Amino acid sequence: MNIVHGGRGSGKTTRLIQKIKEFGGVLLVSSETIKKNLIAGEVLTKDQVLTFREAMSVSGNFVSSNKKYYIDCMELFIEKFVGPGCIGFSIDTPNFERAKL
Repeated sequence: MNIVHGGRGSGKTTRLIQKIKEFGGVLLVSSETIKKNLIAGEVLTKDQVLTFREAMSVSGNFVSSNKKYYIDCMELFIEKFVGPGCIGFSIDTPNFERAKL
């Protein structure tokens, strides 16, 4: 699993796009506007970017899908599909430098 972290405007989405171009996969974004901007700017093709909702309607769930997904703004993804009551989570990151909280 790849984890990209950083502050707002630090290039997180750009790094995910670079991984998609190098290794393949689909970028999941939070809105149709973001998706349209990435396609219009020829940053990604329509096959390389989906909104969160589109991804869920295509696969039903990610477990049964054989595609590779990169999720932009994981906190928004969790809020949309788990709900705003989710106020924290843990993740197993054996090769990840611990972020300063």
